[in-house]
Amino acid sequence: MFTLIALLSLLGTPMQPDQTVPQPSKKARLIQWWQNPEMLSLFSTDPTEQTLITEEMNKFQLKLWDAQTKLKANLFKLRTSFFDLSQSNSELNDLFNANSKEHIVAIEQIKLDARLFARTYLNQEKLEKLKETAPRFFEGRWFRKNKMAVFFDEKKE
Repeated sequence: MFTLIALLSLLGTPMQPDQTVPQPSKKARLIQWWQNPEMLSLFSTDPTEQTLITEEMNKFQLKLWDAQTKLKANLFKLRTSFFDLSQSNSELNDLFNANSKEHIVAIEQIKLDARLFARTYLNQEKLEKLKETAPRFFEGRWFRKNKMAVFFDEKKE
């Protein structure tokens, strides 16, 4: 009970009905920016074009989640193989190279393709406005991480 009271005292007094709600900072939200109307308007003001951008970026998101799931599955198999001493280090290295490397490259390629897609909508004026709004736009994380769990049926024969 004491910790709850201490925590509430750190948070400050509750807002009264006549107080105004604090405004969010000017920092641009980059994760799933295509869902943010303010950010999307920097690329296009045409609603049809905005819908196209949103649909394409959602496709990139799904491709990324698919590649991340495949990578997680392969890395899980690799981690469980570390306890199997019948496999040599070179076999484990080959397992990584054969299965995981391609998914790592695919993930980075999807991210690059998404950035190049977004870049096609920018002229010099829009680029300047984007730099002003989100100077690290092309550096930031755009996609939500895949939260899907990877499960395996470990049947030994």
